[in-house]
Amino acid sequence: MKNKVVTTMISAAAFAGAAYAGEVVAEQPQPTAESHTCDALKSLGKLYKDDFNPFIQEVKFFGRGQFQYGYVDGSEESEGYSEWRRVRLGAQVKFAKFFDVMLRANLENGGRNDHNFEFGGYDEAKVGVNLGKAFGIDSFDKVYLSYGRDKIEIGEDVHTSSKKIKTVERTALTGKIRPDNSTGFALSLEKGDWKGAVGVFSADEGDDEVLFDDFSSEKFFYATSTFGLTGGDLIVDLIINPDADEVDSDYRNNWATSVAYRTEVFDWDLALNAVLGDEEEDGLFYGLVVQPSKYIIEDKLEIVGRYYFQASDNESGIKPNSRVSSKALGGSGDMHHSVYAGLNYYLCGHNAKLVTGIEYEALDTPDGGNNATTLWGAFRFYF
Repeated sequence: MKNKVVTTMISAAAFAGAAYAGEVVAEQPQPTAESHTCDALKSLGKLYKDDFNPFIQEVKFFGRGQFQYGYVDGSEESEGYSEWRRVRLGAQVKFAKFFDVMLRANLENGGRNDHNFEFGGYDEAKVGVNLGKAFGIDSFDKVYLSYGRDKIEIGEDVHTSSKKIKTVERTALTGKIRPDNSTGFALSLEKGDWKGAVGVFSADEGDDEVLFDDFSSEKFFYATSTFGLTGGDLIVDLIINPDADEVDSDYRNNWATSVAYRTEVFDWDLALNAVLGDEEEDGLFYGLVVQPSKYIIEDKLEIVGRYYFQASDNESGIKPNSRVSSKALGGSGDMHHSVYAGLNYYLCGHNAKLVTGIEYEALDTPDGGNNATTLWGAFRFYF
């Protein structure tokens, strides 16, 4: 299986080369001595672009890597580990003026203390068409329809790519409301400072070693809306999963909704997120995230804080981050609190950065209260 992604990338490049006849001319600004390395990283995957070519308008490759180390000291267990958290490579081709195809694969298939580089499944794989351009729709700035394995953006920190999140890990609350990448249709719209999307996706457990999962099984429905509000952005997300009692999947929420707000307060960036949902076995759950951040050296050194809690009607309906602290905290409970403080150093903006953090967590379990402290360090890069 590990050769699938290599074959796919070579095929994409061959297809692009065959479709384009002529000399590729790309004007690149001359980088300064100080920014040469960063500029090279940012432009590394930009293979070809020509909006006037009737066959192929753009071909680009992209990739990301994240290596991290953590030490968790908890009531139930203590452990140190290293991990290649993400290693991904992808390609996108825009063709025939209105169409595009995008593929991204995981190239790490190990885990904690197991650095195994091989094909680990497709992260995203989809085809799309710009309906606004194709049919001259001028009532919206953008009308875009896609089909395939896609990322479901529910929750504030999921609307931020893993390339640009400011903490080492997203919240466990995100894991509660977000399904795995799923195969389905999505219609995206933009108008002025508003953008939104609606979609229908397969709700069953998928097979990420195939490009597209079977779409004839149970479905869930998704909607999101983002618009400007009093100097910030309000983001509202909703998932409705009518067959949660029947699906063969870890995602068993009957419904989940998220309301997030991003703004600036006294020169601090501030992200707020409130979540409410209903899980098939565990009933009602809810939570809140508060994340302030500020550069203390402009564009270089950033301080980040985060507090969140999540709670459930069920005494075992809440789980901490399963990748990091679940065992250290004793599994599951009905109330979970987390406090995080971190420093990030930007080598080349978000394209290359060091992310550090310390997190304290407390979990109310059926057997009492447990706690854990995690120390983190990570290096992230992308092109």
